[in-house]
Amino acid sequence: MRELLMENQLSPNDVSMFCFSQYAYANIVDLRKLLGIDESRSLFIGNEYGYTGASSPFIAFYEALSQGSVKRGDYVMFWTIGAGSQNIAVLIRY
Repeated sequence: MRELLMENQLSPNDVSMFCFSQYAYANIVDLRKLLGIDESRSLFIGNEYGYTGASSPFIAFYEALSQGSVKRGDYVMFWTIGAGSQNIAVLIRY
């Protein structure tokens, strides 16, 4: 994630929403601390929907849209983990 931000000359503060995998709440807490982002910009929806697999970052995005936390033109970062050893991140401008 840091690499993507640096490549695009952005900081975590430039990103309106971080849509993380909902696999483990502890991962989200760790990523918030690592990137210095607050809870309002990285929703945890696992308590409402449970773990929904690969779709969990997109459901978090849907919730962010529904709450008005993301609007057109905002940067959004998606992050997920695969098999415990692969980390995948995508940065978009919505």
